Order: sequence, then C-alpha cells, then structure tokens
Amino acid sequence: MTIGSNAPIVDKLIKKTVSSGDADEQGKPDSSTTAKPAISQKTAYHRPQAARENATTNTVKMTFYVKQELLDKLYNFAYWDRLTVTEAFNTVVADGLKNKNTTPIKK
Repeated sequence: MTIGSNAPIVDKLIKKTVSSGDADEQGKPDSSTTAKPAISQKTAYHRPQAARENATTNTVKMTFYVKQELLDKLYNFAYWDRLTVTEAFNTVVADGLKNKNTTPIKK
C-alpha cells in the first residue's frame, strides 16, 4: 500500500509572494502577485520573553549521557506539570539532592 493511497492528494498552486524583484519602477508590487498575510500576535503562540530569560539565567550548558527510560520519565514529568524540560530537570536534581552532603570540594 502506498502512502496517501487512501486519500486524494492534489497539487495545489502556491501563490508567489512579493519580493524586491517583483516590484515595478515605482516600488509598487506587481498586480499579478499577492503579499503574504501577516500572522496576528493574538493567534501566534509564544511565551513572554521574561519566561525564556528566567529558564536560562545563571545556568551552565552541559552534555552527559542519560538512560533512555529516565529521559522519557523526565519528558513526561515536564509535560504533565506544564514545565520546560530544563525546569523539570532542575526540579528533579534539586529534590534529589535534598539531605545529601553537598559541601564544596576544597581545591
């Protein structure tokens, strides 16, 4: 069975957007082309800038190996508690280190 055989797939014409080469001498766009409509800020989902800055403020980027089953649990924890993976990881590590000896190493 080929992919898409159960639904009709029809090629659709993609309208050309206005670029600098499509304008006439006066700078007006050619009448045969249409401009791409802008997405309103109400419909576009984005987090506030402050939330992004708080997630990475005073952090260090590290690379290490994690067992796949533990990573899956971390992703599930982040999803159900509506956290980013970074926030979930920081929560898990902070809870895991409670009542542990975290005295700094003397250098």
